[in-house]
Amino acid sequence: MKTGLSTIMLLLLIPFTPIRAMHECQAHEYSEQTLNIPIAEVKEFTKEWADHENCTLLRRQFKKSEEAWYFQILCKENLLSLRIVPDSSLATKMVPDVKVKHHTNESEVLFYRLIQFIKASHEHLAQGYLGHKDRMFEEHSNGKKADISEPNRLASLASCVLIFQGNDTIQVSGLFLPQQQAIVTTAHDVGTVTSVKVIMADGTQITGSVTRIDRTRDLTLISLDQLIPPYEIPPVWRETVLGRGERVHAIGCPLLRHIVQISGSVEGPINVAGQILWQVKMLVEPGSSGSPVFDEMGRVVGIIKGRLRNDHSEGFIIPTETVRAFLSQKKTWDINNPVKFNLPVFKGFK
Repeated sequence: MKTGLSTIMLLLLIPFTPIRAMHECQAHEYSEQTLNIPIAEVKEFTKEWADHENCTLLRRQFKKSEEAWYFQILCKENLLSLRIVPDSSLATKMVPDVKVKHHTNESEVLFYRLIQFIKASHEHLAQGYLGHKDRMFEEHSNGKKADISEPNRLASLASCVLIFQGNDTIQVSGLFLPQQQAIVTTAHDVGTVTSVKVIMADGTQITGSVTRIDRTRDLTLISLDQLIPPYEIPPVWRETVLGRGERVHAIGCPLLRHIVQISGSVEGPINVAGQILWQVKMLVEPGSSGSPVFDEMGRVVGIIKGRLRNDHSEGFIIPTETVRAFLSQKKTWDINNPVKFNLPVFKGFK
């Protein structure tokens, strides 16, 4: 009889154990959470989650004094209120507000589900992008591969670009495209252009003109006024996407220096204002924007876009497929009426 009673008590206790553990897990998850995801992505995923759950976004407000975003989301009669702040360039803190009116136990469940949605969405974005396969430009694919240990051969594909805009002059770097006799660089500082001077790797100076601007992709095409003989190795575009931790090398003109190489490593893809970029651990200084970036085999993987504000060690690369799409478009933009382009996380150099 004693054994039977113990068995019954054990059977009664077992079903309640996971329920209690689940409740404790949810209570724990309702405390402040730090996600290894940039704040720009967290904000967008939070809005997507609200739409996915058929909830109403009551508040989405940025407080500059706190560098924080405040969200209030109403799901039926349950209110989820939280504060989103950057913890670092690659991490975000999500802080729920338990004191807000209409807070319920269901609000805690909603917060838990939101955290899981953000994590899953970020992983889906990263895996989907990392699984994408690139194609090579036929005009650039000649079967040759350069080695980064021979930087002089790759340096011939880099250039220094001076863009004169009235009394203002901006200096960027650029990738030389021999077949097009053109330079591709960034667009975020390009305004009303009066003239352009391009300095090639061998010191040759040549004038050019801006013929195309895409401010969404942040790219500018500069056509050269004088033919430049094709170099030994035209740019070969990377066939596959980058891997986390992979070494990459930028060649450009930072701080008005003429053609220098800076090396770094890939940290992963990031979505900024709807555009996929590669975030890299690399010294990015004024004048680096537009620098071609190569992998260890000397293949072009993109061009430098810019860096995080007040952080020279975190850079961003515009990937090859974005550059390819820009070069393949036929529309020429009105360069005398540029649309102002601002980034929510970082901006280019003056």
